[in-house]
Amino acid sequence: MYYYWGFELNIASDIEIPELLPAQFEQQPDLTIRLAKVHVNIQQEASTGKLREYIISSDEYYLDVKKVC
Repeated sequence: MYYYWGFELNIASDIEIPELLPAQFEQQPDLTIRLAKVHVNIQQEASTGKLREYIISSDEYYLDVKKVC
C-alpha cells in the first residue's frame, strides 16, 4: 500500500502514484484507491455519457473513462 498527501486529502492506494507527495499518517485515509475486479453489472447500473460511465454509492465510486482508465 502506498500513502500520499494530495488535494488536501490523506490517500492510501494500491497503485503507485508518483505525481503525489508521499505521506505518513496514522488516522484513516480520506480516500482509498483499490485495484480489484468490479463486482457490479456495469451495463445495467452505470450512468453513461459520451466519454465515461460511472456508478456512485454511499461508500464507493466507479469511474470508467474511455481509452484512459
